[in-house]
Amino acid sequence: MEYVKGGNLQSYLRKCRPSQQTATSEEILPPSAKDLKMISLGVARGMSNLHTSGIIHRDLSARNILITPDFTCKICDFGLSRDVEGCDVYERTSKKYWTTDWTNNVQLQ
Repeated sequence: MEYVKGGNLQSYLRKCRPSQQTATSEEILPPSAKDLKMISLGVARGMSNLHTSGIIHRDLSARNILITPDFTCKICDFGLSRDVEGCDVYERTSKKYWTTDWTNNVQLQ
């Protein structure tokens, strides 16, 4: 895997918060509306490419999106991904693999 200088999206957004910046830290400007649009489109295109290839990521979150200084997004951490190529039916397994931060109450039951 290549090194991505910007780090992950979650860390970047946290560093942009005014409350997270100190007098000694370098000031990181919050992303503009154009930058946010580039990030959103990059993630959407990446996910579209995965789904076209028959892959379900199953753990997409800000910490699993690497971001370059020019706001190019790279989806990473395919540990929970699943190749659904050749499957006729999506079946629910008894194993529950997902990030609970983004899970609704019905799935947690």
